[in-house]
Parts: sequence; C-alpha cells; structure tokens
Amino acid sequence: MKVELKSIKYMEGREGLSFNANLYVDKKKIGSVRDDGNGGEVDIWIDPSKHEQEKKLREWAKSLPDITISDFGGYTFKSDLEQIVNELFEQHLKKKREAKMLRQSKKNILYGNEYSYRMVGWKGKTLKQISKLSFGMAALQKNVTRIKKELKDDQKIFYSEYLKELGVKM
Repeated sequence: MKVELKSIKYMEGREGLSFNANLYVDKKKIGSVRDDGNGGEVDIWIDPSKHEQEKKLREWAKSLPDITISDFGGYTFKSDLEQIVNELFEQHLKKKREAKMLRQSKKNILYGNEYSYRMVGWKGKTLKQISKLSFGMAALQKNVTRIKKELKDDQKIFYSEYLKELGVKM
C-alpha cells in the first residue's frame, strides 16, 4: 500500500507547524489531512464513498511496527494513520530542507547539524567563482579551517565533497 501526501501547504502555528494536504492511497485521492498547529491531533477527512479503502488503510497502519522516538529518553507507541501522516509530512519537510541546502551550498560553506545550520559566503559569487580569484582559495581554506575548529561534536561541514572538488583541504 502506497500512502502519499500531495498539494502540501504549511505555515507556523501556535505549537508547531500547521499543514493541510491531500491524502492519496495507491495513486488515488481518498481524502485530505489537516493539522492546525495548536498541539492537537491531525484531522483526517476521508471521502465517504471511500469507506472500504479507509478501513483497509487504518488496518494496514495499525499492522506496522511500533514507533519509537529516541528523543527525550525514548518513547514507544502503536503505529496508526495519524502517525503515518505526520511522518510523511516530516519527510516532505526534510526533502525541502535538503534541496534548499543543496542550492545554498553552491554559494556558501554550510555547517551545523541536522536541526540547524549556518552559512559563510560571499555576496553575489558562487564558491566556484571565489575559488578562481587570486585570493579565493586562501579565503575558502581560511574559513573552512576556522569553521572546523568551532564545530561541536554533533556538527559537520555539509557538502564537503564539493569543497574538495574546488581544491579545499578538508
């Protein structure tokens, strides 16, 4: 069973992100989902004509392994449709973040961890353009060296392979 969220829209709510999206099962729209960002459950609306599909979907969701969250000492709970929707939304956000970081990595040195990152760049220039300037490689190397000294245990320099391609020693 392939479950997807499409036409995802989101914004900041009072207690997290609020979002709405269309819910698809095996490439067919069966309803919509909404989280108002106020700390409550995800609202799932299934088209009344899709009652049998909803029943199968909920049974399938409950048959999946328990979900364990390692944060805050670990917490385990039963899988259900609401948790699957939340996970699909989180995956969507992660893909968007990774695409944004990839774009930014062409103009900036990115460093941090999976939750937040910082950038060092030169206005109006890509790293490739900087590397070709007379002072460029020295400036890139100086910044990478400084950043490496400042990194905490859970941090790293992102897209270091690209920096290596430009000639920066990592």
